[in-house]
Amino acid sequence: MQGGESVTVELPSDTELRGTGKFSKTVIIHSSKFITIGSSNQKKNSVDTSLVYSMTNLGQEYYVFIPLAMGYPKEVAVFGLQDSTSVTVELKCAVTFEGKTYEPNEKLTARISTSEVLYLNSNQDCTGTRVVSDKPVGVIAGYDCASKNSKCQHTFEQLLPVEQWGTSFIVPPVEYQVSVYILASSPTHVTYQLGSKSEDINLSAGQWKEISMDSSPPLVIFSTQPVQVLYYCNGGKFSDGSSFDPFIMDIEPTEEFYSSYTLEGKEDFSNQAFIIAMTKDIKEVQFDDKRPSFKWQQVPGTEYSWTQYTYKKGSGHHILMHPSAPIGVYSMGSIVHPSFSVLTCSHNGQYRTPGKLFWDDSACTKLCECDGSTGLVTCKESSCKAADVCPDNDPDCDCVYQGKLMKCEIPGCPEGGSCVEKGGAWLCSMPEPSCYLLPSGAFKSFDGLEDWVWTEATYSLAVPATQDAFRITAHLDPYSDTVEPTVIFHSKSGEDLKVEVKKDLTTVVNGKAVSLPFRTDNGLEIVGSENTVVVQHTSGLNLRYCCHGKVTVTLTAAFRGKMTGLCGNFNGRADDDLQLRDGSVADSIEDFYEDWTI
Repeated sequence: MQGGESVTVELPSDTELRGTGKFSKTVIIHSSKFITIGSSNQKKNSVDTSLVYSMTNLGQEYYVFIPLAMGYPKEVAVFGLQDSTSVTVELKCAVTFEGKTYEPNEKLTARISTSEVLYLNSNQDCTGTRVVSDKPVGVIAGYDCASKNSKCQHTFEQLLPVEQWGTSFIVPPVEYQVSVYILASSPTHVTYQLGSKSEDINLSAGQWKEISMDSSPPLVIFSTQPVQVLYYCNGGKFSDGSSFDPFIMDIEPTEEFYSSYTLEGKEDFSNQAFIIAMTKDIKEVQFDDKRPSFKWQQVPGTEYSWTQYTYKKGSGHHILMHPSAPIGVYSMGSIVHPSFSVLTCSHNGQYRTPGKLFWDDSACTKLCECDGSTGLVTCKESSCKAADVCPDNDPDCDCVYQGKLMKCEIPGCPEGGSCVEKGGAWLCSMPEPSCYLLPSGAFKSFDGLEDWVWTEATYSLAVPATQDAFRITAHLDPYSDTVEPTVIFHSKSGEDLKVEVKKDLTTVVNGKAVSLPFRTDNGLEIVGSENTVVVQHTSGLNLRYCCHGKVTVTLTAAFRGKMTGLCGNFNGRADDDLQLRDGSVADSIEDFYEDWTI
């Protein structure tokens, strides 16, 4: 395959899963370079699509979402990446597996190997079912048929692991009734507003809230902890008579809005764009360099407005943008029977929002965009390089990109950064990557180095190189699937504070078990839920420990290039992560592990 090329592979009909059990019907795809894969299941008058996430983006904790469709089987498929993966399904519905019937609130445990699928179905409501595993897995959920407002439609979606959920949402209405589902993985307080109605609810781990919408005002959602918000359309008809079948779509947080989107119209489809923008910015919203007469409506209780815009029927490439402000855009298409929703794109290990332009490299030479209709990323050489087009890095130098005058205000991005367009200028965006260690011994450094630790020991994960502020260690026993983290905070007075988190989530401070939340006057805060403990400090440290044993460390940019330990030096380069205590680089990964063993 060449860059920008797509290939469709049709699978034989006997790959379809029937009944319950374990099946060896997984399709495994390897490539020499990064690719994006979309999965489509299609039969007569029924079609649905889902993005296929890369192996590095899978997780160990999921909550199942399946819209209620009475009388038709709901489906859950869990597929493994490694041999002897233990999977526990905490059921909210009755299922039969290997001749045994499991009732709601019971646990089903099974082991699956590489390329093996654990497939379950039930006629009951399975939403809220929790899937946990000792190694990363993928989870797909859906149902055989929904026909409330349409012909029978098979619908499915690959689910996101809990660690990739978010907060703060605005859900635009469509012309027919839909449901919005809010799922929680830990205790959280949710406030939602629908028109003049406002309600506060508390959700615990595994709980979900369904909110019905019609052509009334948009739905506004805020939560104190990350939640997943999904939009489920029952199917129906638009005002022009065109019909659409059921589909599921993720709702993006408002903080993920951007200033420019690419829309791909589908052949023979009636294409709809739903736009959300700050009310003060609506006059500047453009579609294909023009400013149509959008019929804006205020989103009650917010500073946002929204509109629905029908653009030219048929396939085509369109740009919907604001010259300086972030906006939200959802694209939907309809035809007599099939319907589609927006796909996100996985590119170089990151998820990209459809329509957003982004740089593929830190040198800002290749510009890419995500196609929301296919889930594919296309890249091309850019005519506006942040460093090269400005003589002597003159910040007043201009260049033209896609008809827009762009100012080159930066002489290039530092290692680990990426160029983004914001407010008519190329700016540098620095991510906040994380380091993790799993009970199996798998780990990833801040800068992306991935490997396995096989020896039981206590390791230094993250230690500042130039200041003795804190030290993060973890005791790993890969043979019993156990990892327990410790954070030691050093003070100038010499009175250290030692925080330990045990496998059962018991939190111990200076040798004594404490109840959560726990706070100190020096900026330490420890909060917890049924399955997670988070240790955070005002210095910029965040450690997250889940009950399945994953330790995740996140640091702010203030520590960039200033770290040592198993998590690396946090400078944006993985090729020098094997740095030893004396500053030299280890000759082998084994020497690196030994040096950071306590």
